[in-house]
Amino acid sequence: MKRLYQLIFSFRKSEFEKSVYMLIGYRTSKMVLFHTAFNHRSLKENPSENNERMEFLGDAIISSVVAEYLFKKYPYKGEGFLTEMRSKMVNRQQLNHIAIQMGLKKMTRFNKLDGGLKSSQIFGNTLEALVGAIYLDKQYEFTKKWIIEKMIQPYLFMDELEQIDINIKNKIIFFKQKVFYYKLNLELKTLRWIGTKACKKKHLKSPQWLRNIKDKIYPKWRIDILFSEKKYNDIFFVENGGWHFTFVKKPEDIEKKLKSYLHHREYDIDPVGVDKIRNLINLKSVIYDHRVDQTQYKFGGGQKLEKIDLEFLPRYISSNKEKYLDWLEK
Repeated sequence: MKRLYQLIFSFRKSEFEKSVYMLIGYRTSKMVLFHTAFNHRSLKENPSENNERMEFLGDAIISSVVAEYLFKKYPYKGEGFLTEMRSKMVNRQQLNHIAIQMGLKKMTRFNKLDGGLKSSQIFGNTLEALVGAIYLDKQYEFTKKWIIEKMIQPYLFMDELEQIDINIKNKIIFFKQKVFYYKLNLELKTLRWIGTKACKKKHLKSPQWLRNIKDKIYPKWRIDILFSEKKYNDIFFVENGGWHFTFVKKPEDIEKKLKSYLHHREYDIDPVGVDKIRNLINLKSVIYDHRVDQTQYKFGGGQKLEKIDLEFLPRYISSNKEKYLDWLEK
């Protein structure tokens, strides 16, 4: 009889309520709290009906839990380090990213006609309101456990956050990335790729301007940097800037890429061919030499690739290696 009641009850629940149960991990008799937590002010202006008050409460609770978590995790670190780490963990962009990963974007009720809201940080606000609702329902200790298990452990990788400098004052930021060829775990250790470039929004002239900037810090006495849009002396290089994967394709698809006029015009003049590309892959040799001048022919450079352990790859790949067996060197 109990089983039958549970089945009937599950059919009666709305899709929203089912999603809430999956999200918080328990059944609640105070669903009204969670309905309020997902109501944005653009739909409900009354403070008792929208999530702003719960957002205020959840913000304080998350900050408190994160502060205690860091205090215990880093017993020998000073106040400055702990404060900076907390800023990295609970800033608006980070919380918004976590909220979207958790599926809160689909659950948040807001004015869909306001296009700006879709790309704003309101989903991080929803996450804070959700934490506030859980606190009102289950009190502090349960909420603290939920934040650690559902937010911090799955989405905040402390070793990576430690490497991020949020106080960079430089105008332009370049990320030096490890380069991988053909397979996800074949690294070209002789090269660091400047694959990602960044700057503050107020400095951005255009995406193409950022793309064209030379990856070199020019001395201040160079007069030409005053007039150039490619040469700068105010660049910060992030040494451990991630991973760059290239030519992770079959030989036939690599040749298609090389034949692209926009990518490699020189390949049309003197093509390598699918058979040689396949042979280079088997030899773990890069398809062209990154060290030569752009005016020289660079295909078939012969630089060797090295197989690395999965622990040095992005955590998503190492945690889901079964999905990528075809693209991992045995």
